[in-house]
Amino acid sequence: MKYRSRIAIVLVVVIFLMTTARTLAGIPRTGSCEELKNADELWWAGQFHETHELYVEVAGSENHTLLDRVGAMQRLALQARLKYENADSALSLLNRAVQLGEASAFSFAMMSRFVLEEGLTDSAMILAKYSLAESQKLSDSLQAVLALGWAVLEFGEEAYLTGNSIDTMILRDAAQKLNAAGQLVPSEIDFWDCLLGVSLLLRDGPLAMHAWKQYLEMGPEDSLFNLAGGSIYDLPELLSSWNGNDLDDKSRRVLLKALSASRMFDYVILVATSPGLSDGAELARDPEIADILDYTELVTQARSLINHIYRKRLMGDSTIAADIQEFLGLAYNYWQSLDYPGERPEFSTDEIGAQLSRRWGAIFCSVDFSPESFDMTWGHEVRTEIRELDQYEHRIDIKFIDLDQMVSTGMMAWITDGDVQIGGWTPTPEAVYRIRPAWNRSGTRTWESLTSPEKRKQIQDRISSLRMTDDSLANADPYSNLPGADLRLQYATQQRLHDSMLSIGYTGKVLRRAFIDEYQRLKFESSIVAHEGRHAIDMAFYGEEFETWDAARVEMSGKLSEILFSPDPWFTVGNSSAVFYAGDTTSGHGAASRLMRKQLVDWMDEHSDKIDGFDHSRATLPQLDLLTTEQLLAALRELDPLAKAGQ
Repeated sequence: MKYRSRIAIVLVVVIFLMTTARTLAGIPRTGSCEELKNADELWWAGQFHETHELYVEVAGSENHTLLDRVGAMQRLALQARLKYENADSALSLLNRAVQLGEASAFSFAMMSRFVLEEGLTDSAMILAKYSLAESQKLSDSLQAVLALGWAVLEFGEEAYLTGNSIDTMILRDAAQKLNAAGQLVPSEIDFWDCLLGVSLLLRDGPLAMHAWKQYLEMGPEDSLFNLAGGSIYDLPELLSSWNGNDLDDKSRRVLLKALSASRMFDYVILVATSPGLSDGAELARDPEIADILDYTELVTQARSLINHIYRKRLMGDSTIAADIQEFLGLAYNYWQSLDYPGERPEFSTDEIGAQLSRRWGAIFCSVDFSPESFDMTWGHEVRTEIRELDQYEHRIDIKFIDLDQMVSTGMMAWITDGDVQIGGWTPTPEAVYRIRPAWNRSGTRTWESLTSPEKRKQIQDRISSLRMTDDSLANADPYSNLPGADLRLQYATQQRLHDSMLSIGYTGKVLRRAFIDEYQRLKFESSIVAHEGRHAIDMAFYGEEFETWDAARVEMSGKLSEILFSPDPWFTVGNSSAVFYAGDTTSGHGAASRLMRKQLVDWMDEHSDKIDGFDHSRATLPQLDLLTTEQLLAALRELDPLAKAGQ
């Protein structure tokens, strides 16, 4: 069966909305006026060009609040950087935003990021410290710490690779801040990623082991020697005794193999090279190490070239075909360097992809080499968990594979700076892939929206203002997407989760940690395990018939399981795109969500006499939250062919 042909359909597309945390990525969340919301939705829909004038209008209008004007300037700065690669214009806009005196922490963090991309590490560190000084909320301080961490890491790496002395006090200060931030939000693995790099520069083995295990989400009793199938037995001993001394070649080999096994290729150069002692030529004569170095170079060059091609595609540059050929040339040259045990097969993108997967855990999705729609998702397998899934007594063992260390997260993720991206996909009944960075940053701002009086009032006011809008939309189209009902359910279910943690007795930092952890767990269990697992079950159960399904039917099946097999069905309705979908309504996801809304409305109309508080004078869908959990599940099971087949 050609399961691979379904990849383009059975994708989870993640759209991060107003309560989503991001770590120096994504459309800035400063400002909340309707004009900004509308422009953001256009941006998420890929209509990048149409948003520019909308942001310009808000930025220059004294009829808008300072916060909204600052938000528009931040968005314009991000566009200037993404589209035109114009750091000067972006920095000028952010300077104007800072002068207005609102959301300065975010503006300084963005400035730090942009100047770091220009190679100005000193300036990046200064701006990150400004961001930290201006931080008033947890999310502000987290993004400031990470901005500082990346700047310090780049600063230290420059010194190390040029043979200059490293200011260990700067590195130690950054390490302390990164570790403290990571302890607050352990699931946001960027802190542990950055801390690992800093610890390698410090030659601090115990700190590196701590960061490494946190990054890989290992338990306290798990050992790093399990990397690469337990082949790196010397790693724990090496790290536990590494304290400031330079490594010999044997130790370097162990550490390089471990970095490769955990796909941390960005740090290979920090271990493979010791400018103060030797040129590393002897180490590179080891064929296994030479292979790691070659792949690291390929990743570095490919990441840069892919982003360059995305920018040309966005600009409509007619010379993009030459750059795509250059990219394919990189792949061909690397393929030529590979040792094959037998006869070398013909070169093809499928063949090189298979080799990179086998040798380095590289995973690809949505690959398109045409000039008009060049696209690529390229990550690396970092964690795998095998679980037995049971839906309606259809049981299947599935590998849930986490991807990270992304070379590219796709054109849409690049153009929206991470706001819209593929979150996961199911290519075969045996495996489900999840892009880990897309899911591990979604709890902090949700927490703040519930605990900040200002944010709570904004949300409650918006819910009230959208009531009439929802009624109008539902009267015109009973199955319409309703922004007010969506927001109301989202806020109510998040508040319920918060209150449940409070009732257990959690308070302060423990309460925040528990809320964020449970929020992350619920989203993973529903959106990945239940939804993507259903795709795997459908492939196995329906066989060749599955190949004939259109995108709407495929996604409806996944969305049904996403709710029906969720640990908390109403939480999933309120915090996913299963019922209310904010993306392209003509897509498979959009059409599937509309089918589910139709089912719910029709079921409610038929059973209205059993729904407490149902108002016959109002449209039906705005009253969705009157259903009990049992009624919600009963309504959706009637739409589910697997549920009906099991009756």
